[in-house]
Amino acid sequence: MGRGKRGIDGRWSDGNLCLSSSRGGAQCLLVVFAAALLTVQAANSAAVSSDWTACPPSRPLTHCVLYGHRGRLQALSVSPDGRWVAVASSDGRVRLWEIGGSAWVAATLEGHRDEVGAVAFHPGGGVLASGGRDGKLFLWSLDTGTVLRVLDHPSAVWSLAFNPQGTLLAAGTAEFSVKVWDVVTGNLVAKLVALPSDLGRTVSTAMAVVFDVAGRYVIGGFDDGVIRIWDLHEEEPPRLLFGHPSEVRALAVNPVTGDLASAGPGLVFLWPTPWGVHYGRTVARPGLPMHAVALAPSGDILAAGGSDGRVTLRDTTRWEEIGTLEVGAPVVSFSFAPDGDLLAVAALDRLQLWFVGAAAAEEGETRSDPRE
Repeated sequence: MGRGKRGIDGRWSDGNLCLSSSRGGAQCLLVVFAAALLTVQAANSAAVSSDWTACPPSRPLTHCVLYGHRGRLQALSVSPDGRWVAVASSDGRVRLWEIGGSAWVAATLEGHRDEVGAVAFHPGGGVLASGGRDGKLFLWSLDTGTVLRVLDHPSAVWSLAFNPQGTLLAAGTAEFSVKVWDVVTGNLVAKLVALPSDLGRTVSTAMAVVFDVAGRYVIGGFDDGVIRIWDLHEEEPPRLLFGHPSEVRALAVNPVTGDLASAGPGLVFLWPTPWGVHYGRTVARPGLPMHAVALAPSGDILAAGGSDGRVTLRDTTRWEEIGTLEVGAPVVSFSFAPDGDLLAVAALDRLQLWFVGAAAAEEGETRSDPRE
């Protein structure tokens, strides 16, 4: 997908797109002919505020700010090769930022009729999934800018995750369930329903969803404060994890140990494999929403952030704070780049790129934009 102003038509066409998997092998998506639904437009209107540091940044705990979104940011995802950041917005658009050497908006993906709540890159890197309040889930080809598939269901999508093999896509929905699709066929293969727990709280929305490192388990964080874990190989009720007093807003899996991290109001927990009793506890302020949690690819750094505009970096082995990023606006989502050096942060209406590769060597430091 190159620079420029030329729009790329999003019509479907006959043919196949084969996706390479991070685990080896390939899957092919059949693309069938249909009426034109979506467009992908290159955008040059974004601004990069980086006069005091390079963008992407390369000095420890420095960052640059990328403007250009017209709505509230909802979610983001970093591509497996670290070249792209996809950002979902309340204006119904997904913007693709290229960050592999410079920072600029490569394309704007349009098609959702309401706010976009979730985005996720395929492990092979060639496909992006987006889902929103309009109840649609799109699979986009990053190579051609076309829409490969549209998945419809009657409720909003607020979280997305591919399994490590790239064969399944899970969506957290507003109908008290997680749905799982076969990426190749587009068929719904599982509807994992969250029944009320013994806590007696009302459950309606899967606010976060992830797969375990092997791709066998689907893990959902719900608005009743309960984490539910389904085994895709067994037709059994989900395992329930209790500890959050209210909604679980974010989940992340340690790619090295398989441990689970969860975030909710005022709390971040780590659940060691096989996800028994949690350990580690971060208290921001009582009731302060914690919207995001992420683990570095090395598994040794956990990032957590929320409404106070701060991202805390913590050593996962010692559970000690090693740095704080003063973002300056409520944090809604973030993700590490594959090399672990860069943290992409969605805050209010802007994207920030933070260099955190040397965070462990800068223990206890707090950094912010000196212009704010």
